[in-house]
Amino acid sequence: TRNRQVAKVAEQIAGAQLEVNKVVSQLAERKQMLTSRDGITGIVLAHVQKSVNDSVVIDQLLENIDGLRLSAWSLSEPSAQSLIRQISTRLEQEGMRLDTQRVFPLIGRLGLDGFGVELKFVSTDRGDD
Repeated sequence: TRNRQVAKVAEQIAGAQLEVNKVVSQLAERKQMLTSRDGITGIVLAHVQKSVNDSVVIDQLLENIDGLRLSAWSLSEPSAQSLIRQISTRLEQEGMRLDTQRVFPLIGRLGLDGFGVELKFVSTDRGDD
């Protein structure tokens, strides 16, 4: 009976070790996912910074499960379109793409007529096509 008790405890320890290994593996996967996500956000921010001109104001950059969404305001439609073209070109080199883009008339913060810009970025390797 002593051997059975030892075997039972050893079995419980082995089961607990498997559970610990599973949790450690899940934590490593989540850490990798967060690191990757932070990297994508940094890439997008760097390209937005390079693409913005004096006629464009970035209002918001949001991250959600679908990807990254950017809201901006532009003094003119050509400036808005230029922003979209430049960001799109730069992101393609990083394995990302604009999933959605929208330009529409919008009054800005100072009451000036202009154009709103809404963009959604996704990674091309996520299978969102």
